[in-house]
Amino acid sequence: MSFRRLLVLVGPRSYRKQQEIALFQNLPHFETFFLFADESGSCKGGCRHVHTCSGLQVDKILPDSVSSLVTRQPYSPVSFIRLRNLEKCFEARDVVNCIEIYSFISKQCVEIARRRRVKSIVSVFETISSSPVHRVWPFSENARVVKREASVFMAYSERSAMCLRGLSIPEDKIYIVYPGVDLRQFHPSPRIDDDLVRVLMVSGLAGRKGLPLALEAFSRLESTISKRHHVELSLCGKIRTVEDHAMIQRYSRKYRIRALGELPHGQMPTVYAQSDILLHPSVDHRILGTKVWEEQYGFALVEAMASGLPIVSTDCGTNREIIGPENFLVRQGSDEALAMGLRALIEDEATRRKLGEANRVRCEKLFDLNKQRAKVDEVLYRVL
Repeated sequence: MSFRRLLVLVGPRSYRKQQEIALFQNLPHFETFFLFADESGSCKGGCRHVHTCSGLQVDKILPDSVSSLVTRQPYSPVSFIRLRNLEKCFEARDVVNCIEIYSFISKQCVEIARRRRVKSIVSVFETISSSPVHRVWPFSENARVVKREASVFMAYSERSAMCLRGLSIPEDKIYIVYPGVDLRQFHPSPRIDDDLVRVLMVSGLAGRKGLPLALEAFSRLESTISKRHHVELSLCGKIRTVEDHAMIQRYSRKYRIRALGELPHGQMPTVYAQSDILLHPSVDHRILGTKVWEEQYGFALVEAMASGLPIVSTDCGTNREIIGPENFLVRQGSDEALAMGLRALIEDEATRRKLGEANRVRCEKLFDLNKQRAKVDEVLYRVL
């Protein structure tokens, strides 16, 4: 069998999530080349027809002192960067994939693809068509070029597809493909047989991810749940600020709370297997009244569902779309509502088990990584 050649631009470190990268591995009809711009990268797990390469250099369009006014992240879709020597990587490629229509690197990719007569696919997590990243120069110029030049837009949720429609992307250029999860790696396991109910929160531990709400909701359980129930909260993720660290310590002195830190992704199946409930309390982020962020795709939600965990989540962004109608979905910003959802699950083991089983079935239907890879392969084939 002859394979077409797919170029997936990973870009600088942390530019794309490991779970998203997995979506492009082991495709039936494509030989995948991942480009890492600032360090050598590797794809683990016995990937076939996958290559990695590095050596691209990052050019900063603006000095750090200026670009930091727009974004605190040195490398992200909103960073003022370009990749030097990128065009030579397009040689002998059939299709290239990049991320988000407003990024400088996406604009660079689609312009090179046009000159090289290579098809271009833009992956999209973004869910807010009115976001300033689509409307404010220079991001608006990036978006204008990418909308005109890209061959296809691969939306990672129905909500992302709605965002693309709001940006006047033609319907025949939009394909919806959920990123999936390896169901062999993430699977239900026997829970620890003791009287402790373990609540887990997995995210970047920042305000928009709902850390203060999670801590306050957990503190409410002390006076509301039955005395025969014992509860523990585990926080898994990078603590962003000194203030957040101090807040976690303050609550930990009074309540049973563990900060696990940011763990390698390979350890996460064990973390889920040792938990009973996933708490996902994300909230919209606004600047001067304008919504600039909402939950775009909660990978932790999908991994927890695959692991057979019930979920208490806020109605933020794509959360409702991902977890479906079975789980506890509460209004944003209410630690009381979160506490009530947690209490209902903590005190009802049968419901926890029932929801966990339903979540696994939902994951097998919608988020099986192998099935989602086949959909990516089909999209790529249609483009060519």
